[in-house]
Amino acid sequence: MTLAAEGFLEQLPDGRYRPGTKVLTLGFSALRSLDLVDIATGRLGALADQTRETVNLGVLSDDKVLYLVRFRNADLVTANIQVGSRLPAVYTSIGKVLLADLDEDALAARVDATTSFTGAGGPGAVPDLPALRAQLAEIRRSGYAVQDEEVAFGLRSVAAPIRGADGQVVAGANVAVNATQWSRARLLDELRPPLMAACAEISALLGHR
Repeated sequence: MTLAAEGFLEQLPDGRYRPGTKVLTLGFSALRSLDLVDIATGRLGALADQTRETVNLGVLSDDKVLYLVRFRNADLVTANIQVGSRLPAVYTSIGKVLLADLDEDALAARVDATTSFTGAGGPGAVPDLPALRAQLAEIRRSGYAVQDEEVAFGLRSVAAPIRGADGQVVAGANVAVNATQWSRARLLDELRPPLMAACAEISALLGHR
């Protein structure tokens, strides 16, 4: 029912389902992202080995983050995310890194003041569009984003942008941790530098200078 409501499935009169038109958007997104995935996977895998924490790569799909790569730490049990999962961009560190690169018109086209804030996030979830805009301004200044129990209780992450040859942000990567083991300060001190270095390296491989 959820997939049908989102346009990914269409219910036939006899009760059976067939793929809906929105499935095509996932296919095209995946095709456009093949080079990115090939280039990023090795470096993100090395980052996961280095940090021993969960590492993700994602791109924008409407007002959601579509996860393309995931190296999961078995200890991270607070979020059931897989390659192909789509989460609200306004609640995720990757999503906020991607939204921060949009101008006001593009942001308005992606994020709706009501439907994009579903109330299904964690206890720290950003409540509305004005609060999100304030976060995005800080992300543009600092160059990274933090998710502090916004996706789910007990989950923190830090994300950095990956840029293409034209300088535009084409994806985001993050390191996700258990909030009971990692304070926000420790997350930034220990995991942000290697994450940003990895994203800079991937950006360079994509042609960014």
